[in-house]
Amino acid sequence: MSSTWLTTLSFQEAQSTASSRPVFSTVSLIIASTIVLLCFTAQRVNRNRADSRFERAHGCGTPRPLQYKWPFALDLVIDAFRIIAEKQALQWFVQIFEKTGPTFEQNVLGVKGIDTVEPDNLESILSTQFSVKISPDSTNPGAAYGLGARSPTFAPLLGDGIFTQEAAPWKHSRDMLRPLFSLNRANIFTQVEEHTEYLVNCIPTGELVDLQTLFFRFTFDTTTFLLFGKSMNSLQATFNRDDSNAGEARFSEAFRVSQDFLFRRGRLGDLYWLIGGKEFRRQCSIVHEFIDEAVQEALSPEYQKDKAADVHSFLDALIQQTRDPKVLRDQLLNVMLAGRDTTACCLTWTL
Repeated sequence: MSSTWLTTLSFQEAQSTASSRPVFSTVSLIIASTIVLLCFTAQRVNRNRADSRFERAHGCGTPRPLQYKWPFALDLVIDAFRIIAEKQALQWFVQIFEKTGPTFEQNVLGVKGIDTVEPDNLESILSTQFSVKISPDSTNPGAAYGLGARSPTFAPLLGDGIFTQEAAPWKHSRDMLRPLFSLNRANIFTQVEEHTEYLVNCIPTGELVDLQTLFFRFTFDTTTFLLFGKSMNSLQATFNRDDSNAGEARFSEAFRVSQDFLFRRGRLGDLYWLIGGKEFRRQCSIVHEFIDEAVQEALSPEYQKDKAADVHSFLDALIQQTRDPKVLRDQLLNVMLAGRDTTACCLTWTL
């Protein structure tokens, strides 16, 4: 009888435990959701207070809000993914600024930000008022102007560079990049002329052609020459139908794919972490390995002994300031993003 009683008791305890699990899980979910909501609310309140203090201190006007139809501007997020896929980004942005004016405030997925194309605002943020503090008691120069979630969004590929940094680190990177503009310009123009000839030769006669693809190869070739002192010659390989440079082609494709991940992550704001995963990390790793090899070669005693006395690449100029491989890689990738993508898009949009 004692054994039967123990069995019955154990069965009752098991039933009690099983029946309490859903209640416990529900309570835990409610508590966790409440904590997240409170943290989000507190963050919003602090941000609004900081914005108000800055506006009062500098006499700023209230920017016009960006209009949207769905909660959290989900309609704009969906439109952004669709329009980018259709390659109509420029037209879309132009339409938005025509409706809202040169400066407006967005509130997308619960995150506020200010967009501007106004020259005076850009000059103030990047130059004349760069060291402005968000409040008198702040110890962080440039704290009034932040990039939001850009750093964790772009860092897996770009690391710590001018596109992911702000305030004092950003200024330091800008100072490090200045040697790029003092390189041998005659040699640069010669290379640009050579790649331009290959660009023209790659355009078929009497056929429709996607010039943006060729422009991206053109700026990739010129930028790699500026960075490493030698070009990847992707346009030349296209013209000659030469696929022998498999390593360079693999790097170029990995850089393109990983950038696509970055741009899609960037459209989600603070929810950037929803896009990524194993494939993103693999593509970033391919890019990093390629750049690391170039950096190690440039840092080797053999290279330093054999190279010409004058600085003939951005990497050479940067090595005179630091020999940290991680810093060198990050700065090179940030400049490559600027030299390749922004220039190629500018050429495409101009046409």
